[in-house]
Amino acid sequence: MRDLVQTDPDDQYSLFVDWEVLHDFDTDLADDYRNQPEQLQDVAEEALRRNEAAGGDLGQVHVRVHNLPEQIRISELRSQHLNSLVSIYGTVTRVSEVISQPREVSWECQRCGTRTSMPQPAHVMSIADTKEPPECQGCERDGPYRAEHSQSVFQDAQSIVIREPLHGAGTEDTRASLFVDLNDDLTGSVEVGDHLVVTGVLNLEDGDRDLAGTLPDKYLDGHAVTHSRANEHVTLTDEDKRQVIELTQRSELYDDLTGSIAPTIEGYEMEKLALLLQLFSGVRKKLPDGREIRGDIHVLLVGDPGTAKSVIAKQAARLAPRAALVDGTDTSAAGLTSAYSPSPWTTYSRVNSSSSSSGSYAQNLSV
Repeated sequence: MRDLVQTDPDDQYSLFVDWEVLHDFDTDLADDYRNQPEQLQDVAEEALRRNEAAGGDLGQVHVRVHNLPEQIRISELRSQHLNSLVSIYGTVTRVSEVISQPREVSWECQRCGTRTSMPQPAHVMSIADTKEPPECQGCERDGPYRAEHSQSVFQDAQSIVIREPLHGAGTEDTRASLFVDLNDDLTGSVEVGDHLVVTGVLNLEDGDRDLAGTLPDKYLDGHAVTHSRANEHVTLTDEDKRQVIELTQRSELYDDLTGSIAPTIEGYEMEKLALLLQLFSGVRKKLPDGREIRGDIHVLLVGDPGTAKSVIAKQAARLAPRAALVDGTDTSAAGLTSAYSPSPWTTYSRVNSSSSSSGSYAQNLSV
């Protein structure tokens, strides 16, 4: 708390409290915080405002409890978890822009000039959706009102979509997704492809979303976000490690790996190999002048409609831990389509499909 007082007032947003520490201090209090998080958070933040031990103003600081003892899969969230504090793990698949969310709007009556402040529900994201006072406190009439932005209170807000990780060897995309609302210092801290542990309050959805899709009727009001590594939640047994080592000794390793991408689609060995090399990535190089060449490999699949391009790409995207697949369902056809007209000076390189070593494949693909 004293450290927060000494920081820039504009950055005084969050006091993070470890749930395990809270549990060791008071078991009943920790359990109540999980079962009644919104009420307990209000009490905790009120305690911050009244506390004089920090020696400064902590009126705008949030209390964010994190590190719950267990994480719940998104697909296992049920009605019993509503209005309680839960932790989920997953990959960020969509991120919205950071907006200014109205928390308390000052309305000026156009008849008598009286100003009335109205707190706004959590789901209100713009001035256009804000609630006006039912009656003017001055002339006791129903407006009309004008919103005074300079006298209103806003906070940064952002919505993201998290998808649970792929478990098992199946290829069906049955992973569940969930909207997560972030505010203040949590906004702008995540990107598409990040692996997160998010702690927050599970609520029922009561409004439309700009990122709407076939998503559930629940969303998470994010209280704390912890970044994690892609393989942090993957456990390999000794048998798994033995099988991986055995695979590396196989002379048909490339054929086996390319055959595991969209195995129901016959042929396209070179296309599947290109996607396979993309999944493993290239080698990042640093040049003598200090510039760096990324190891990313870009693959462009071009073909007639109905030739399984999307099927193969989707199968590869399901295997990539930071995949973000974009197709015609996410954007307009014009936004994905481009035309190429070769000039008389265009030169072409033939890809030698008879290469058998990994080095030859990578070199051909770079051409």
